[in-house]
Amino acid sequence: MPYDHGSIRSIYHVREYNIRRLSLLSKPDIFLSHDWPRSIEQYGDTQGLLRKKPFFRQDVNSGNLGSPPLMGLLQTLRPDWWFAAHLHVRFEAVIIHGDGEQGPGSRNPPAVPVNPDEIVISDEDIEGDLVTEAVSLNEVRPITTQNPDEIILGGEEEFVEAPGSVIPRSETKFIALDKCLPHRAFLEIVDVEVPHSSGIPTEQTTPLLTYDPEWLAITRAFHQYFTTTPQQATYPDELTARAQVSAELEWVKENIVREVPNDSSKSPLCVDNCQIFVRTAPGPGSEGSAKLQQPPWYTNPQTVAFCSMVGIENSINPSSST
Repeated sequence: MPYDHGSIRSIYHVREYNIRRLSLLSKPDIFLSHDWPRSIEQYGDTQGLLRKKPFFRQDVNSGNLGSPPLMGLLQTLRPDWWFAAHLHVRFEAVIIHGDGEQGPGSRNPPAVPVNPDEIVISDEDIEGDLVTEAVSLNEVRPITTQNPDEIILGGEEEFVEAPGSVIPRSETKFIALDKCLPHRAFLEIVDVEVPHSSGIPTEQTTPLLTYDPEWLAITRAFHQYFTTTPQQATYPDELTARAQVSAELEWVKENIVREVPNDSSKSPLCVDNCQIFVRTAPGPGSEGSAKLQQPPWYTNPQTVAFCSMVGIENSINPSSST
């Protein structure tokens, strides 16, 4: 803070900084996103989707439905499950990855023309802020020319398999659900097996939210590239980035990860042992006449605690506004 018109839009977009960090993860079991990965409709019942949402046809035909960076992540990370929302319709698809081929294979749907222009949703049942939200929200591309501070994402599929690497065969099951309204498919139960490598004791009955050491390492490695201004430092190439993450993982193991006690709730990786989630600002309706003014500054103790644990500067929420 203080915010200007450009930063007000920029703060609720997914940035290239975040896409690059996510692309360095090992294969996750589940990935959740708001927007759909671009062209995901080609892996399911496309015609059935268009019967429900005929106004999608132009975007489907132009190859512009969904987010390109998210499709890049899907092809890079190859999670078992991908859940999304945003378009207010139930849709499922299955994406097959690899088949023992070398390097990036022909996992994409048939090529369709690419429309470089942003397409804005205007369906009657997409309400509120979604009316002004672009289909490719996560693409972080300006919708108008009045936002010079918008951070434009390029090279969104940079972190993919290097040519010559063998891609094991796997599949990603994609599911998106409808709006939470009567007679709409807005709720679904999916059983997912807990991986043996999760580290969760089989006798554990109470779910625990824990930090992932690899993500902590990625957070440390990429903190030097975080910016609160429109100017972005040059990102490292993939090999350099992965080497940085590997080095930081050793730091995380030495300084955060310790021998897990019999009681998993006492583990240093248990979120509750670091971040105590408490109310830090007045709730909605307390703004009064100050609604149109710059918001007051509230330091978030959860952010302070996390940065202290990981050993990084609190760049977005320091103890006093500067």
